[in-house]
Amino acid sequence: MLGALTTLLIYQLIGEVLLPLSGALLAGPATAIVSVLGIGWALGASETTLLSLAPKSVTAPIAMGISEKIGGIPSLTAVLVIWRLI
Repeated sequence: MLGALTTLLIYQLIGEVLLPLSGALLAGPATAIVSVLGIGWALGASETTLLSLAPKSVTAPIAMGISEKIGGIPSLTAVLVIWRLI
């Protein structure tokens, strides 16, 4: 009986938290990308630099692959990702 009650409570908590958590998981990265591109554009960064800045919120190997695919400079992206961690 206690196991079933515990399971029911866990499912209720997950149901209450799932929608706000999903929204936060989508809004966070979107905000990071928009803000870094906006600041870079406002400071006069070139298009290639902006494309290198966009994927900086993920790990270095993934960011380098994304940067290469979208036309950025993978080495610049790697430096920006690692610099963010310091």
